[in-house]
Amino acid sequence: MFRTEEEEKKWLANVQFHGAFKDFFGTDFIVFRDGKEFESEFKRFASWFIEQCFPEEDIDEEELLEILRISEEIFEEKREIGVEVDEFEGMFIGIEYGKFRKVFYTGVVDDEVKQLVKRYLADPLVPDYIIYKSIMQNPEIAEKILREILREDPMDLNAHHFLVDLMKYDGRFDEVEKEYQRLLEHLPDDPLVLHNYAVFLADLQRFEEAENLFKKAIKLDPEDIILRYSYGDFLKYLNRDKEAEREYETARWLKGEEL
Repeated sequence: MFRTEEEEKKWLANVQFHGAFKDFFGTDFIVFRDGKEFESEFKRFASWFIEQCFPEEDIDEEELLEILRISEEIFEEKREIGVEVDEFEGMFIGIEYGKFRKVFYTGVVDDEVKQLVKRYLADPLVPDYIIYKSIMQNPEIAEKILREILREDPMDLNAHHFLVDLMKYDGRFDEVEKEYQRLLEHLPDDPLVLHNYAVFLADLQRFEEAENLFKKAIKLDPEDIILRYSYGDFLKYLNRDKEAEREYETARWLKGEEL
């Protein structure tokens, strides 16, 4: 896979950090009792990491915290702190992340579990790859939990999103379509749901149905830049280049770019 120079540097840094973290802790996933324990152990690791990897550079623990974008507020947290380092994606630090991962092994679906999962699904600071890694530990249990969330809140877009992706992964396209149709019964004029359904239908080469949904989504939210670009990509795929360029131009105009 081709990477830009910047992407290559980031990837190499992640690989190096992942290896160092695993050497020091003996694992790339670890749970600390609370923020204080995390602070103590991470600062021990930071000193060792700097000495091992940057012996000639003038860098200290505080600078490493800044580089890794770790807020010192996390050190005041009273709940457990889960830390995972991915070789390609970098480091993720999550409150009750260890607990979140465990729910996909237990199969228990009580109110506490549902609230914890809902919180992770809805948190914009939690990368999708972290959620997918946890869900894919046990897709059957994950699906059970997601369906329970949707049973209580049929319009939970986050649970819908991950459930749809699980079913796509299994090639259960009829069920995916039923899930989109179910959600649209509740949210018939939601541009995001219409767009995602359109993309799904386009992937199945049901182009006429997909285009109708793209157009409906744009009519509902004509200033959504992502919708415009996505519809442009759809038109370009169909070799309708002039129409595609009009959508791209509209998107650029909405962004305030000079045409």
